[in-house]
Amino acid sequence: MAPFLPQEIITNILKRLRVKSLIRFQCICKHWKSLINTPSFIADHLHHSGSHNHSIIFHPRQKGDRTLHFYLLDCEMQVREVQKAPLMDYFARDAAIVFTSNGLVCVKFDNHASCGSPPRLLLWNPATRDKGLVPTNINDFGDQFSWNKIFVGFGFSPIINDYKIVMFRFSYRAVDWVELYSLTSESWKEVKCGTLAGLMNLWDQTVTANGVMYWFGWLERHGSRDVTIVSFDIANEVFTLIPSPDFYPSPYSSTLTVHEDRLAVLSLNRYQSKSIDLWVMDEAIGSSRGIRSWTKKYTCVFSSYCFVCPLTIWRNEIFCSGVHERPENVRLEPALFNLTTNKIKLGFMDTLCNLGHHVAYKYHAFNYVESLVPIGGTKF
Repeated sequence: MAPFLPQEIITNILKRLRVKSLIRFQCICKHWKSLINTPSFIADHLHHSGSHNHSIIFHPRQKGDRTLHFYLLDCEMQVREVQKAPLMDYFARDAAIVFTSNGLVCVKFDNHASCGSPPRLLLWNPATRDKGLVPTNINDFGDQFSWNKIFVGFGFSPIINDYKIVMFRFSYRAVDWVELYSLTSESWKEVKCGTLAGLMNLWDQTVTANGVMYWFGWLERHGSRDVTIVSFDIANEVFTLIPSPDFYPSPYSSTLTVHEDRLAVLSLNRYQSKSIDLWVMDEAIGSSRGIRSWTKKYTCVFSSYCFVCPLTIWRNEIFCSGVHERPENVRLEPALFNLTTNKIKLGFMDTLCNLGHHVAYKYHAFNYVESLVPIGGTKF
């Protein structure tokens, strides 16, 4: 019997392991350490994790509690607390996840001490515990522009194999400037935003699908205001305003998400308050702007809830938060609605309570996969 296994078998075994185990295995021999840190192995491990080990990372907001908690719901339906980067506790009240991509989490810290200043940004890999502050962007005008609104997006483009952060500043209900940070170059630059004429505001929630970021926005033209969807092609660095769908989603009661690698909207049904509709966007390439249509895939009825808020789609389930109608159970708690079986999974609240979590007034949730993807920025 040969004293060693072929390289391809070793790689095939290692790529199936959790990041925590791979970090330990780097101490076994130099060859394994070198293999685990190669770009090709990192890509293979990410592909396997994305296909088999999808999780949800979510954090509840609790009134009067400065402590920021992150929880992970894994593919085995187990909930555990995530150890966060040290800086997060200092800025806990003002910290929020922008988006996650390939195991990297972008976190922003709003600088309320200087209203005109952009937020500080952190890139964080919870699995490897690698973390880095993103360098300060180009434009920082201090607190003289107290009416500014800053919005941030984060995503990955497989076309150029790069992660980018987009930062908007709105002044007087118009886009003032847009800057773009590249993880590859580790630098900011200004980008053209002429196609965003008439855009008054964005909703502070972004998703990325197939290398394109999306936001809900308010568009004012010819004296009227309409809901629009703003898209940004990460590879080509081009903005597009997508007209509001025919079902006219309200950003107050709708959530952008991704279903089967396509942009989707989870929207509260305006005629049935306990129902959520899932709409998926189709795009046929027939013109320079493309022809977009929307198809309603599912209507989910939450009969036992008096209030429900859709958060995201995880695998084939809607992750949401809701309030039960039972008077003895008036609390906002997370739940899963299976799109295939039409059944609701509960019980996460009991686990969260055992972990020390109490009733929240809001939840934020994002799809997440463990990865070895490294980050740049200023290490700390």
